Formats: sequence, C-alpha cells, structure tokens
Amino acid sequence: MGCDEHRSSTWWSEGYRTWDDVAFKKRLRVSRAIFDFILNEISAQIVKQPTRMKPHPTSPATQLAICLYRLAHGVTYLTVGDLCLVLRLQLLFAYSWTLQSFGEYFV
Repeated sequence: MGCDEHRSSTWWSEGYRTWDDVAFKKRLRVSRAIFDFILNEISAQIVKQPTRMKPHPTSPATQLAICLYRLAHGVTYLTVGDLCLVLRLQLLFAYSWTLQSFGEYFV
C-alpha cells in the first residue's frame, strides 16, 4: 500500500492487530517490539480512567501511536485524529501527555 492507502475508521485498531513488522515500522517509524517496550514503560503515566462523560477513554496504545505517527509524519492533529478516531481536544491532551511522559523516561 502506498500513499493512496485506504484508511477506514478502523485504520489504527485493525492495523495494530494485523500489520506485519514492515508495515508497522513504515507507519510509526519504530518496530512493534520497540513500540511495546515504550508502551510498557510509560503506560502507567498516560492511562486515562473512565468517567461519566467519557466511559471509554483513549487507550495508552492509541495515545502512543498518535504521538509517534505525528512525530514520524508531521501531519496535523486533524489527520491523526481521523486515523485513530480521536477528537481534536482529546488528541491534544494525548499527544502532549504522551510526549511529556516519553521525554521524562527516555531523556
């Protein structure tokens, strides 16, 4: 799949489960093993608790994918939000919290 790759509403959720290592690295610029390592290290800092207004918060894996995809491709928040089915405001929080946690752990 090239730059004209079809992106459905399940682009991230299905891709996370089904992309092979080459496809995963092409999209996020890290291998699945590195992604899982980073996620394991920072997930406690970025996990969101369900609330009455948001009973299904954005998962740590999705937050990390948002951050890595945006860093890797330089796309807008709107584009990443569309790919991962996350609203703009939630996306801003996910990106900033994940990037901050990532920086605190690895810098």
